[in-house]
Amino acid sequence: MNRIELTGQVAIVTGGSGGIGLATVDRLAASGAKVLVWDINEASLAMAAASRRDIVTTRVDMLDDAAVSDAMAAATMRLGRITRVDISAR
Repeated sequence: MNRIELTGQVAIVTGGSGGIGLATVDRLAASGAKVLVWDINEASLAMAAASRRDIVTTRVDMLDDAAVSDAMAAATMRLGRITRVDISAR
């Protein structure tokens, strides 16, 4: 697998506790990013966290604007400023 240099970057993966989202989490973490996993499914979040040491999981309902705002505020307080970076253009 090729590696994208993401050391020092923060990635938030929504729907990241299973399937393609979880594969994305693994790829970002392997590339050096600090990864926050947001998902509505608490059981799959717990399984993802149990098998991965370097991720932060949070239950977030992406259809609830207040929940998204709260999760972003908590992430910013924990990790500092979060900026949007589109890695698909690299």
